[in-house]
Amino acid sequence: MPWFHGSISGVQAVQQLQTREEGLFLVRESIRHPGDYVLCVSHHGEVVHYRIHHHESNLSIDLEQKFSNLMDMIEFYTINQGALCTKLLKPKPKQGTKSAEEELSKAGWLLSFQRLTLGKKIGQGEFGGKANKKK
Repeated sequence: MPWFHGSISGVQAVQQLQTREEGLFLVRESIRHPGDYVLCVSHHGEVVHYRIHHHESNLSIDLEQKFSNLMDMIEFYTINQGALCTKLLKPKPKQGTKSAEEELSKAGWLLSFQRLTLGKKIGQGEFGGKANKKK
């Protein structure tokens, strides 16, 4: 995931989030607590660090909301503020990583929604319509 920066220090995380854009975030490995992670979030010009506890095959920040993996946790906190100071609004990509969406688009494999046109509805329900019903 582009927001995962691996083994960087807290100081390096703050440098990565130096724009202090509200809700900008990254996840890094915890140096003090091997096996745990740290969620770093920019909020009101400061960077707040949340330890992500790894306990009994689950991940948690507040030990109440539990997740099976980092992607589920990040997705939850982009929708819900929960125990965080703010929702996660924008991931800080690790330098040197490329977005899969951008690469697929450049290669012509990703359709742009602006280029799609809705036409006449051709069916509804299971398998596309009423023609499949037996009499």
